[in-house]
Amino acid sequence: MSIPFGVKSAVERGLSAVFYTFSRKTSSSTINVSDEAGYAIFHHAALHNRVSVICQLWSANFNVNQRRFIMFSQADSSKVDMKKERNGPTPLHLAAQACSLEATICLLCFKADYTLTEKRGWMPIHFAAFYDNICILIALCRKDPSLLEAEATAENQCTPLLLAATSGALDTIQYLFSLGANWRKTDTKGNNIIHLSVLAFHTEVLKYIIELNIPELPVWETLVEMLQCESSKRRMMAVMSLEVICLANDRYWQCILDAGTIPALVNLLKSPQIKLQYKTVGLLSNISTHVSIVHAIVEAGGIPAVINLLTSDEPELHSRCAIILYDVAKCENKDVIAKYSGIPALINLLSLNKESVLVNVMNCIRVLCMGNESNQQSMKDNNGIQYLIQFLSSDSDVLKALSSATIAEVARDNKEVQDAIAKEGAIPPLVTLFKGKQLSVQVKGAMAVESLANCNPLIQKEFLERELTKDLLKLLQAFQIDVKEQGAIALWALAGQTLKQQKYMAEQIGYNLIISMLLSPSAKMQYVGGEAVIALSKDSRMHQNQICEGKGIAPLVRLLRINKIPEGTLLSVIRAVGSICIGVAHTSNPMSQQFVVEENALPVLIQLLRNHPSINIRVEVAFSLACIVLGNNSLKKELQNDEGFEYSDVLYLLHSKDKEVCLKAGYALTLFAFNDRFQQHLILETGLITVSIFEPFLQSSVETERAMAAFQIIILAKAIIDVEHVTLYGRGIQILADSLNSVHAPTIALTGNIIASLAHSRAGIPEAFVSLGTVQRLCYHLYARSEEVRTACSCALGYLTYNAHAFRLLLTECRNKPNQFLRITNNISKDAKINPAFLKEFQLQQRMGLPSLSLERNGGPPVIPVFKKGKEHRQKTRPKIQPRDSLTLLPPVTNVKELFRTTHKANISHNTFSFPSGVSSDIINVSRPRIAFLNKLGKDEQKANPDPPAFLNKLGKDEQNANPDPAESQ
Repeated sequence: MSIPFGVKSAVERGLSAVFYTFSRKTSSSTINVSDEAGYAIFHHAALHNRVSVICQLWSANFNVNQRRFIMFSQADSSKVDMKKERNGPTPLHLAAQACSLEATICLLCFKADYTLTEKRGWMPIHFAAFYDNICILIALCRKDPSLLEAEATAENQCTPLLLAATSGALDTIQYLFSLGANWRKTDTKGNNIIHLSVLAFHTEVLKYIIELNIPELPVWETLVEMLQCESSKRRMMAVMSLEVICLANDRYWQCILDAGTIPALVNLLKSPQIKLQYKTVGLLSNISTHVSIVHAIVEAGGIPAVINLLTSDEPELHSRCAIILYDVAKCENKDVIAKYSGIPALINLLSLNKESVLVNVMNCIRVLCMGNESNQQSMKDNNGIQYLIQFLSSDSDVLKALSSATIAEVARDNKEVQDAIAKEGAIPPLVTLFKGKQLSVQVKGAMAVESLANCNPLIQKEFLERELTKDLLKLLQAFQIDVKEQGAIALWALAGQTLKQQKYMAEQIGYNLIISMLLSPSAKMQYVGGEAVIALSKDSRMHQNQICEGKGIAPLVRLLRINKIPEGTLLSVIRAVGSICIGVAHTSNPMSQQFVVEENALPVLIQLLRNHPSINIRVEVAFSLACIVLGNNSLKKELQNDEGFEYSDVLYLLHSKDKEVCLKAGYALTLFAFNDRFQQHLILETGLITVSIFEPFLQSSVETERAMAAFQIIILAKAIIDVEHVTLYGRGIQILADSLNSVHAPTIALTGNIIASLAHSRAGIPEAFVSLGTVQRLCYHLYARSEEVRTACSCALGYLTYNAHAFRLLLTECRNKPNQFLRITNNISKDAKINPAFLKEFQLQQRMGLPSLSLERNGGPPVIPVFKKGKEHRQKTRPKIQPRDSLTLLPPVTNVKELFRTTHKANISHNTFSFPSGVSSDIINVSRPRIAFLNKLGKDEQKANPDPPAFLNKLGKDEQNANPDPAESQ
């Protein structure tokens, strides 16, 4: 028999009048029956908080502590019987569970027994605590305060506080703490509220306990204990709780570190349980962004453990392991990863077909190769380069960009790897990247171009032949400053190390863009603009004048006034200001000098000379000041009288411990004194210059240092007090003459430029050079491979033609070898001078008939001389140089920019300014999922990749934007 439907419905809805009517017309035995669930009318009234019904039932003498009845079936018949459950819940239990406050108070008023327990040994207060019903707790505790610590009589003998922790009833826990509940209590298994919260995965409760900061409730130490126990469930729940807690508040990582959690987590990585490894790696990958955490992982032996996991079959595990290694590599632990074969393990993962894994793996490889030559070499030796090149042809923009950025770091400052990447065929797909429309991909492609082309003429030539310059110039017209920066840096990497190539690149950029760079707020753009000005104005009066007329001086001087400007950029700007004022063979440009002075550059430079903390800046300023006033007496007077310049501001730099600073300071003094006896006298009066200052350079094993020191002692001979000036002339000239016998192109080019300068400095010096066979040696080098050597030697011969002896010798050379004249005129700089009488005389001789070209057959000298010192001197075919200049067709020019470069470093360009290689966070960031979901394990089948191009196309279409898990996108 069951409760009549009308009676039950009236009780549930609180229709007390209807229930009263039914109860008057129905016997009590009919009403006091149980439904199919075993609940009587009293239970339903308590569950639905129907006080009026409870009062009627109590008035009818129904049992206020009525137990629940259950139904069961007889085994030997189909009869269904009712059996009273011994420990079934009473109405007070159900009211406490359902948060029926009025019903609870009513039952307590009717003397309901609040100490009765149900089958689990729970009293009503336990129900209230477990189901987070604070109002019931308040009522029961006010009825009997001893209930606060009442233990359940069965199961684990939990107190209300322990049950609240088990169910995650945070509000109840807070209330019980306010009442002074015993938080030290444990159940029969020794679990306190921390253990129970962890096992039930109630992280909000854990965070509350952490915030309480009770020493006797150490959450972090307890979690470490659970991580180290034998129970796999406890370890898993502890890791999951740590993961959620750390994601909730980033400052908790320090607590994890202080509690010694990292060694315990590293030990879990060695567990055979893949799910436990996965969750542990997920936790570590989200806290490894902190340097201290990374150090703790390394100290705990985590690197080999993580690398070992890279050999598993789970892509999700690979992805998070790569993140950890990425963070470790960022903290300068690259050699440790390489020690445990991390690079080969990562390279093996590049054959996978899951983009999220490839993103993290390539990011890790990129960071590992930053500034680490051994890791760059390992990428080459383990065939990792070919994978990166394949990704350049992927349909995924993310993989294109990331592979470009990775190639940039793999190749940076490593010529062997640069050549290997080019040999593998990276250049064509890199150029193709710039044909697309994705700007972020082009920016990363420009990074790769910059890195590959840096100090590598062959790769520069390949990029230039594919007309990449036009595509990079488009980046300069973008709105974003970082795009412009990368385009400018890549263009200047293609400018190479020769002045002609740099001049060509500067002309491709054009005056407007160069000035725009100088006006840009970006230090990188300003640097490239300064270098472009240097390239254009070097030995080219035409470009110097056009820069002045195009209002290019004002932006340079404006940059000089900026206080917070990077030192490299400031150096470039200072050099640009000086370069505009000096021409070939140390001639001056009065027009540009006047423009610089009118922009009030002199007081700014004087202030930098005296106050700037960098000695490199000060010596560069001194040199630029010398260029500005070179050969201009009125400007020298203005500098000294109006601006207060004194040679003592430069003389002390001669005693610097830095050899380059000392040599550059001597060069600055040389320019001040060049062809000016009065300034030589002022230098002599200002300070004592002895030859001992120049001896280290005159006896140096570096040929360029010897040549530059020889030039300085010749010009400053009358300002050096301890040696006769005639002796200094002879010694300097002899050194320069001997330097022409060098086999190194930079030495010969520098010497040729110096001889060209000295040839118009003072009488007697050209004759001395001629007597030492200089004309013959200069003619000898007109057949050199280096264009700079040919140009420098041609300029020197041009200025020597003003000497009668040299005139006759060179005319004889040209008569016997008519091609010699063509080499001189074809290679000489446009701004250099050659005696018109020499040209006229040769033309006259030519009309009268030159000696036969077959003179060699008759025992005469060969038309083309054979070099005597080995293969270095033999003539080799010169590849065609750059395309047509954009501004004007210029003859070859000489590069005297790096006068202090040592011979063995001749291939290193000082124009490459080192900027931070930071990568924009638009497209190539690591994919760092916030939560590691176990249901992802085992769902990715790994397949071989026999056809990389097909794989790349499939990957770009199917997985580029795949992100089925909302948590992954957080």
